[in-house]
Amino acid sequence: MRKKHFESKNLPKLQLLILGIGFLSLTLSVFVTSTFAWFAVSSNPGVGNFHVSFDKNEDFALVAAKKGNDKIYLKDEDGDTNIDSISLEGYGNYEKGDELGLVTSSFQNRWLKEGIDSANTLPILRSSYYSPDFTNMPPIAGDGFFQFEFFFYSARDTYLYLAPSTFIVADHEANLITASKSTGLYSAEDLDQAAKAARVSFFSGDVDVEDGKVVEKGTTFKIFEPNVSKPSNTRFGGRLDLNGDGDYDFSNGKEVLFGECSNKDKIVYGGDIDKTLDVFNGNTREGVSPLNLKESISNGLEFASESTFTLNQLGLDDGTNPLLYIPAKTEQRLVVTIYLEGWDAQATNAIGYSTLNIKLAFNGLYKSKGV
Repeated sequence: MRKKHFESKNLPKLQLLILGIGFLSLTLSVFVTSTFAWFAVSSNPGVGNFHVSFDKNEDFALVAAKKGNDKIYLKDEDGDTNIDSISLEGYGNYEKGDELGLVTSSFQNRWLKEGIDSANTLPILRSSYYSPDFTNMPPIAGDGFFQFEFFFYSARDTYLYLAPSTFIVADHEANLITASKSTGLYSAEDLDQAAKAARVSFFSGDVDVEDGKVVEKGTTFKIFEPNVSKPSNTRFGGRLDLNGDGDYDFSNGKEVLFGECSNKDKIVYGGDIDKTLDVFNGNTREGVSPLNLKESISNGLEFASESTFTLNQLGLDDGTNPLLYIPAKTEQRLVVTIYLEGWDAQATNAIGYSTLNIKLAFNGLYKSKGV
């Protein structure tokens, strides 16, 4: 019997289409290296029940995905499009058993530039920091995230949105079992916080049709932040404890500042320290000058911050933030990246032992640009 992951129904003047992308369950495991900092990924975290399933109708379908350098058309004899956990291997950067670790979307201006080739560009994520001697831009992450290139076809002009049934939630029952084995090291509630650090980004070309030809007008890049009523505007910077000794990292007798920021000459040390501005907990080692974030910001230190969208903002009801525009009778590329944001306040060691359930679903609206 065919699975009904896609259905369409008539709306006044416009038509709504539904595309469901099954359930995606992720199990993460990491070494405990510090209490409140970016965690280090172990060598063998598991990823289970990774299943993506599509159905199509006569007007619209997800028709292909990138596997290596090849564009593979995903069709079967029933007309369904289906990628299971076995056949998904090799698509994008995913291989069964790959790690899902902490990365960051900071320093976007290094790759998301005007005039980039949207047909071939892949969003770049950065890995975690590893030394107090390297505090600015961390290396490009080669793993620790999942990234897929999908291609959508429509016989009619179509806008694609996230549907209300999309969610990223913790598997509380599984986390209760995991927490019970930790001998008090962390609770199920600690593990549940992983869902708040999860992100899904969407990258595509912004296209239109002129004189019968598809013309690129720029790019579209949006990050979905789940489980919030408004974007958190996560700050891409702060003090860290990389070696897990409980003290903030320092160099030459002063605490160091990590992250994407400008005007570092405005950093202020000492004084009354407001620790509520720190992303992660830690202490100042005796004899080390503490970094005063509050006074530094007042003095002109500036941080970049994460720009995200809520589920409602990316949905059809809001209608102002489509993920993709598909001109009639064309195939358009959408890069989907799943990751954990390392600068999120919930990105502590405990969440590395948690289990997440993720469902992505899309609403599409048949509508031409300018209408």
